[in-house]
Amino acid sequence: MAFHALEITQPPRATAESKAVEFLTYHDRFVIHNHYFLWQDYNNFCRHAIPEMARTFEPMRYAVAAYSALLFSIFRRDHRAKVYSFCYYAQSLRLLQTMINDPVSIRPLEATTTILQLAVFEVHVLAFLYLQ
Repeated sequence: MAFHALEITQPPRATAESKAVEFLTYHDRFVIHNHYFLWQDYNNFCRHAIPEMARTFEPMRYAVAAYSALLFSIFRRDHRAKVYSFCYYAQSLRLLQTMINDPVSIRPLEATTTILQLAVFEVHVLAFLYLQ
């Protein structure tokens, strides 16, 4: 079986930014520490620190939107949300790479946290594919 690369350039229908806001709201309301494979969230890192960083750091904003859209697509069986999730994932990677290539603008804590957020996305994708 041959696999073909699919380049996703634009998410479907609604504007990407308006849907990102919806998925960030979904994260604020429904995503808890268990979704991040944590037993407890003593410092409210998942409920407060991650969303706060997403408000102030654009690559993290898209990484959180990607993860939220992926969870939404799994729990609600919404294929369009899955497409958005991969678009936001790609956008986060592009923004992160641009920032990393410019040593003046690099923000190490935010970059590292964004990379970890993207890693959680990847783990969920692999787990979802494995369990199918």
